[in-house]
Amino acid sequence: MVKYITDAEAPEAIGPYSQATVAGGFAFLSGQIAINPKTGEVAEGIEAQTKQVMTNLRAVLSRLELGFKDVVRAEIFLSDMNDFQTVNTIYGD
Repeated sequence: MVKYITDAEAPEAIGPYSQATVAGGFAFLSGQIAINPKTGEVAEGIEAQTKQVMTNLRAVLSRLELGFKDVVRAEIFLSDMNDFQTVNTIYGD
């Protein structure tokens, strides 16, 4: 059985997909961008963007009663590899 998850504390999906899908005992979270779900605005700068993405992911995980400790695999896409250290530091917190 497949279950589709949405949470108002994360931005609505901007395409035909859900924020997360649960199947076979696993939760698969969709990609997030740095949209603030309350304002609809994209955060400015890599630090603020990374923090917003992590906040969005935390909201979806919380809806599933999970946390970052439960994440098995993550993919991070950067448009500028010069931002790697900043993103990695925030991701590691």
